[in-house]
Amino acid sequence: MPSSTSSSDPGAAPKGIVQREGALPAGLRQTASDRPGEAQPVPTRDIPKQPWGGILLGVVGALIIGAVALEVNARQRIGLHAGDLDNSEIAWSNEKLRAAGAPAAIVGDSRILFDTDLDRFEALTGVRPIQLAIHGTSALTLLENMADDKDFKGVLIVGLADTMFFQPFDGY
Repeated sequence: MPSSTSSSDPGAAPKGIVQREGALPAGLRQTASDRPGEAQPVPTRDIPKQPWGGILLGVVGALIIGAVALEVNARQRIGLHAGDLDNSEIAWSNEKLRAAGAPAAIVGDSRILFDTDLDRFEALTGVRPIQLAIHGTSALTLLENMADDKDFKGVLIVGLADTMFFQPFDGY
């Protein structure tokens, strides 16, 4: 009985697929067990034609829309502008000076630096901590630095990553 969704001819290739010379008929695939003693031939597969130009345009368009959405979100919703996120020795030193009278400070590596929501911490505790964590560093050196600081009398929250704890510190 003919089908309205596919060809009734078992040897005919589906629409959009170009039969290559030497290709097996659709649905027939020989394996090594079908030909004992013969080397396995390199399989060929019929690849349907794709609108690669349209796909490329769609990917580039999605990438541009995504980048613009991130930029708009950073500038309008979060209120960031170019240069707001300073990750320099001077910025860290300024934060370290602020820690002298602070009731709480955070030291560690990138895990605690990027995963701590300071606004949420402040909402829960009523205290805004000073963020002294540095990405790619060991918390041990920062912990020693804060322990030696006679002016800091607050709570120190330490983020420890087991892979970074005994690494030497080359930072600030």
